[in-house]
Amino acid sequence: KEADIVIIGSGITGASIARNLLQNCASQHSSTSHPSIVMLEARTVCSGATGRNGGHILETADEYSRFADVLGVDAARNLIRFRLAHLREMLTVAEELGITAETQARKVRFLSIYFRDKPWKTALERMHRFKEEMPEEAAEWTSYEGDNIPKVS
Repeated sequence: KEADIVIIGSGITGASIARNLLQNCASQHSSTSHPSIVMLEARTVCSGATGRNGGHILETADEYSRFADVLGVDAARNLIRFRLAHLREMLTVAEELGITAETQARKVRFLSIYFRDKPWKTALERMHRFKEEMPEEAAEWTSYEGDNIPKVS
């Protein structure tokens, strides 16, 4: 009936808030002096988008270019780094809790395919910009064209 803190939703945001509150309370107070926390969820824990896809945390050259064009290069870098920090943190927490296999938490590679010249050239320009302006974050990025496309058996 009563709680000091009520968190609505058990997705990535709700779970992160609960974890941080509990960690902060444990490090700052005695074990008998902490707020009561209740998490409300309409379905089951992490049953929404978090449970389906982990929020699809990834960096894209298209998004980086849009951010840079609208907000400037520094803001775009900060946004991409902020987003990627979430992936690192999720993987770290899963490892710390020993739930990496159960949650299937992992970094994956993705593939974009273009069938027309204009979108392909635009994508290449954006990828080269991303690699130039954020070399560490884009280090694994590559492109394949024509006979250079790896064969999959």
